[in-house]
Amino acid sequence: MRLAPTLCLLAGLSHLAAADDSASTVAPAMANPDAVATGAVIDESVEQIYLRVDPTYIPPEDTDLTDAPFKTIQSAVNAALQYLERDLPVRIGLTDYVYRESVTIPGNSLGALLVIEGDTRLGTVITGSVPMPGGWELADAEKNIWRHPWDHDWGDFTLDQSWSSSQSKKAPQRLVSQSKTSSIALSWEAPSPEDAEPTACYRVYRQRIGTTEQDYQLVADEIKETAWEDFSVEPATAFENNQYAYYVTAVDKWGKESRPSGIVNSRARDPEGAGYAPYVVRRREQFFTIGQSPLALRMVEKPEQLSVFGETGSFYVNDGYLRDARDGYVLVRLPGGMTPENTPIEAATNLNLGRKDASANLYVVDKPNLVLRNLTLINSVQDGLRLDCCRNVLIEDVDAVANGGSGIDINVQRKLQPVSEAVTLRRVRARENGGNGIAASRLLDFRLEDCRATGNNVRSFWNAELNGKIFTWNRAGLRLSSAHRGALLNMNATGNYTHGVWLDYNARQILIDNLFALRNSQAGLYLQASPGPFVVRQSEISQNEVGLLISNARYGLIADNLFVDNLAAQIEILNRPARPVVDWTSQEEETVRAENWTWRDNILVGQNTWSPRSALIRAPYDEWDLFYATLDSNGNLWWCPEPTRAVQLDDQRVDLSGWQMASGQDLGSLFADPKLRFNDDTGETETAPDSPLNNRSAWPVAELPEDHRQLFEATHPTQDGVAAPADAAGDLMKVIVNPDQPEVFQVKQMK
Repeated sequence: MRLAPTLCLLAGLSHLAAADDSASTVAPAMANPDAVATGAVIDESVEQIYLRVDPTYIPPEDTDLTDAPFKTIQSAVNAALQYLERDLPVRIGLTDYVYRESVTIPGNSLGALLVIEGDTRLGTVITGSVPMPGGWELADAEKNIWRHPWDHDWGDFTLDQSWSSSQSKKAPQRLVSQSKTSSIALSWEAPSPEDAEPTACYRVYRQRIGTTEQDYQLVADEIKETAWEDFSVEPATAFENNQYAYYVTAVDKWGKESRPSGIVNSRARDPEGAGYAPYVVRRREQFFTIGQSPLALRMVEKPEQLSVFGETGSFYVNDGYLRDARDGYVLVRLPGGMTPENTPIEAATNLNLGRKDASANLYVVDKPNLVLRNLTLINSVQDGLRLDCCRNVLIEDVDAVANGGSGIDINVQRKLQPVSEAVTLRRVRARENGGNGIAASRLLDFRLEDCRATGNNVRSFWNAELNGKIFTWNRAGLRLSSAHRGALLNMNATGNYTHGVWLDYNARQILIDNLFALRNSQAGLYLQASPGPFVVRQSEISQNEVGLLISNARYGLIADNLFVDNLAAQIEILNRPARPVVDWTSQEEETVRAENWTWRDNILVGQNTWSPRSALIRAPYDEWDLFYATLDSNGNLWWCPEPTRAVQLDDQRVDLSGWQMASGQDLGSLFADPKLRFNDDTGETETAPDSPLNNRSAWPVAELPEDHRQLFEATHPTQDGVAAPADAAGDLMKVIVNPDQPEVFQVKQMK
């Protein structure tokens, strides 16, 4: 989208290179933002060994099978490794087929080229799900709930034994775990009195999952109540699961111990972190209907919540981490008229060998010179594609859909070489994944071209429907952390249940050109804790919670963009203390604040979704001299239904002239209706012939006295020197996009 005359970027970036005298540092050079990153440079014309994968191939009788196609992708990869280790390039061609396997590609030190490509993009499918054809029993005919055994052990859960019949009635019943800050709380019911001697006390046994402690240890004895809290556990963090399993026994007056209760798994929350996800969000189970009625079923936390999603379809899992695997089961509520017989059901179960907690349909480790093309990666327990510490990689025409974690996750195995370098994603689509659409950390020299992230963080949408809160920590349609020297070109981030694009922590030298961010439940574009510089140009950011959100990020040019109908603000600067940032390339630490921003020739419109909490610009004012002293904003067009509430500075609401007085900026900007219209034929936003955007030279230029800020503060005092809270509805209204109707935009009052 282009509406305003394009700003000369070389001239505009000079504002970043020459910092104001009050600024503490000078921005890194970014004279030519179009050359900021090259990404992958791969020569596919070199002679290659060709291997074919075709599971449908049936050899004629008396045929030499030496050159027959491989039946699986992994067998072809294993054969390719023999050539790669001799520095011979290999191309693996995949016949259109649904491949039910988890493929692991280990490193190759010599770096010979490996190309894996499907015949067609949508026909070559690698899936992490398997059919569940038999063993279904009708559990509730009225609600059409079906039950099936489940023997997987993927995390903590609450065991409701009213749906289970495997435990002795002489054992404690209905053991439940609750994750708390720095502790795990257990509660249970006494054994059935008609089947057991009176209970004198209880014992609690614990095992730490994923360690060498394979036996349960007695951790509490002579407990008189039917509840106990474990304060001796290590809390879970973003990088350590620290998961524990418990069971309880009853002891009668003769000292005889009962059979164990059911077993529950749980973690303690990290008291310092917001990263501990709610139950449904942190789980990995996924179920799908296939055939003529494909449907991703939605997870619930308790059996009684199976009705929450109505006819959409839902499921509840009591996982099989029990002494008796028969205790594990899944309950599925199907839409009316559907049964497991007429509507086949699949479950995501793929696990890469030795990588239970970090699995993917396609897992690549430490591989230089790689091309992945024409693939669809779906229904993984964790990620569709996981790329660890790889160099010179082209990912082209790849879809990652309905995976439990991220669609694509790059460079997450930090024990290996801590960087992925020279990576290009071209025409990649990440859609309806449980967490991020595309995520990367410690990424150097990258390009994303014509990529799309839509409807991701869907597990948080499930949780919001159940508990009224969207969980967005560490999640976005596209989330980049510690990313250096990169370009996002023609990126589309639409309808994600979190931020559209999030550049989080230590982002440097990033160009964003022609971003389209629409209807994301948080910010369309979020720039956080990063030294920059950034260039954001010719982008449309509309109908998100916030358009552009800046938190301790500096040195940025925001030019020739359209911000329209974002609910809370078109541009918001968060009031955050200065933040230390450590550069992973040099290990040097620096302090980052919001400073040195240039806003030119942008359009800021709040119109169709304007509410009492809306603003064009929302920013702190008191004690933020550095931000305003280093801000250069001009040539922008403003428009909203309430001119006097266009800007919120702490507790103050002001119009454009008030903003000019307070900041000394936007003297050549205009408050006027931009007269925009949407062209159905081209799909572009255009200006009417009489739009003020067509005659920028006629815009008036305001003049301010030298003491303009003192005059503003004298006429706009704070309330007793204390900033008033934001509008009461501030945190309660969110953008919600119904996955069944992604084109429908709603503003929903959250619980």
